[in-house]
Order: sequence, then structure tokens, then C-alpha cells
Amino acid sequence: MECDSSIRKELKKINCFEQNPIIGSLSRLPESASYVVNSIREGCKRRARDPSEVDIVAFVWISISKEDPGKAKLMIKRVVAYFAPFLKNEELGAIGLSVSDFATIRKEIDRGRYDLASEMISDDMLRLGIIGTLAECIERLSNMEKAGVPHVSLGGPFGPSISSSVRIIGSEIIPSLK
Repeated sequence: MECDSSIRKELKKINCFEQNPIIGSLSRLPESASYVVNSIREGCKRRARDPSEVDIVAFVWISISKEDPGKAKLMIKRVVAYFAPFLKNEELGAIGLSVSDFATIRKEIDRGRYDLASEMISDDMLRLGIIGTLAECIERLSNMEKAGVPHVSLGGPFGPSISSSVRIIGSEIIPSLK
């Protein structure tokens, strides 16, 4: 992934933390994890800092349901519709999207038309979060782990039934990643 000067500046700030060993909210996009992890490691080397001292944490949205995957998809559409129009090209580029892909959606969000904005979210845009079958969710999270992300913070909507989704995450997804 090629990045422009604005993301380089942000990465430079992250990589220059000399006292703080924690890097939070690495990425919302599982596909960009490898790029950002490598940038953090390179920054550590430039600062003569051991990369193993830096605790990397990634944040991703997840929505899962065995009973009603369609509703899980609808729920994450609302999250993507609300937040994605404010992401940068550098973030969206990891999945082949750009800010311009969200221009109309952003207008609807600005007008308070959240349901209409949600309806405009395509399957490609849904890749900003983690949804799908149990196996698909595990695979995307596993890819983040393989890219060097040791910790992932999962954010809502979680699914149509938060308690059921949290049980699935706790009893089936997390154990498969250990």
C-alpha cells in the first residue's frame, strides 16, 4: 500500500513515542494491518527502540450472528455508514475505496438520514468491518494476527443479539485465535 504525506506524518507521530509503549487503535481495516505494523517496526528501529517493547493494538468493528446473518450485516452497515465517510483515503485505500466513494453517503449522514445512508453501503464498503460466517470472521482476525497484531479490540455493533454475539466471540472466535 502506498501512502501519501498525511499518513506518513501520522505514522511518524506514532513511531516517535519514546516513553509510551502502547500503540492504540492501529487500524479499522484488517487488510492494512501488515503495512502499519511494518511501519511501526521501522519507526522503532529508527529510534533505536526494541519493537517488542511496543504493544500494538488494532480496533475493528464486528457483527456476527448464527441465527440471523442478514441482520448482522444490516447492523454493521449502519456503523460503516456513520463512520466511514470520515475516514481518509489512506485508510480506505487498503480495500480499494476512496473518500469519493462515500461522498453521497456523507451528505445523507450530514442531513441526518442514517437509514438512507445505510442502504447505500455496498458489500465492498462492508469490508471496513468484520462480518460473515464464523469461519470468515476467524480468517480475517487470524490474518491480522499473522500480520503482527497481537491484540485486537472488537467494537460494535457485535450483532443483532449482543449477548449471543459476545458468546460466539468468547467461545468460538477467541479460542480459535490462540
